[in-house]
Formats: sequence, C-alpha cells, structure tokens
Amino acid sequence: MALVISLHGDTGTGKNFVSDLVAEAVFKKGQKSAYIHKFIASVSFPHEGKTDVYKLELVDAIRKSVAACERSLFIFDEVHKMEPGLLDAIKPFIDYHTEIHGEILQFALDWWATGKSRAAISLKDVERLVERGAFNEKGGLHMSELIQHSLVDFYVPFLPLERRHVELCARDEMTSRRLKPDPAIIKSVLFMAREFYY
Repeated sequence: MALVISLHGDTGTGKNFVSDLVAEAVFKKGQKSAYIHKFIASVSFPHEGKTDVYKLELVDAIRKSVAACERSLFIFDEVHKMEPGLLDAIKPFIDYHTEIHGEILQFALDWWATGKSRAAISLKDVERLVERGAFNEKGGLHMSELIQHSLVDFYVPFLPLERRHVELCARDEMTSRRLKPDPAIIKSVLFMAREFYY
C-alpha cells in the first residue's frame, strides 16, 4: 500500500527539508539509499510535449525500484512545473481504492492582518484550500486523476516563514555543524532571505 503526501508552499518554507527528514528516517543509508528517487521537474522532465515519453520512463523507473525494494521513496519536486497529466502515470502504483502557493501566502497574510498569530493557524483552516488549489493549479496535479480519485493521503501546507524562524534555522544549522552561532552570519542570512516573505 502506498502513502502519498502532497507538500505545498512557497520556496524556502521547508518542503525539501521535510522530504530529506523522511528519507533519513525511513532508510538506513538515508539520502544515499538506492531506493530514494527524486524527480525534479526542470531536470527530470525538461521538455514540453514529451509527456508520453516521460510517463513511460517514470513507470519503468518505479517498476524497477519497487521490484528491488517495495518500500521505495519517490519525491517529485517542482510539480507545478510539470505538464498536466504526467503524474497520472503513477496512479496504478497507488490506486488502492476507487497556483496554490500564492493562495497559502494570501491566506497567511489575511490571517496575520486580522491580528491572529501564525501559530494559531490549524491544519483544518487550510486543508480544503490546499486540496482545491492542488487540483486547479496549472502543472502536474492540474485536473489530476490522483486528486479526482482521492489518492493523496495527506495535503500538508507550508506557511511562509517569519523572520524569527529564519534566524532560528540559521542558528540551528550552525549548532548542528558544531559552530558557535555567529551574529554576523545570521545577519547575512537574513539579508539574503529578505526577498522571501517572513
């Protein structure tokens, strides 16, 4: 039985980080495992009009990996850049029963404008927004059979980071590398991250 998790949010909110955490938790060799497959739309499926070819290649890669290890992990990044219908190729592998990023950002900004804290947003508050947006957004999940047939188990929205979150991430990264958190480096990270919403 497959588990399908759909992560949604703007660049830099932690989707790839969470994917990496899952890989590290599930596989002994973590990211180095031969059973983790990452497909990045702009790299793995770069040419428009080749959807049928990419579907065949995708099915072949999944079959080979699942034959070697039934608990393989497949990560699809930049789904919004994929041609509609491409991900329908994986439906047979997960069918065990018969622009959203802007909407998440707008929801969070509207929430904040009413004086409510980011921490007060619950999954229930945004779950339907994410599901509806994933189905309607141009790209790989647009009008997808995966959504029409309820094959996505969980939709996980990633809210925009606040400045404090970016600062804490920088501190944690330095600490994990056994470095003393350096205020100058943290300031430069915050300066580079200023183009993102937080």
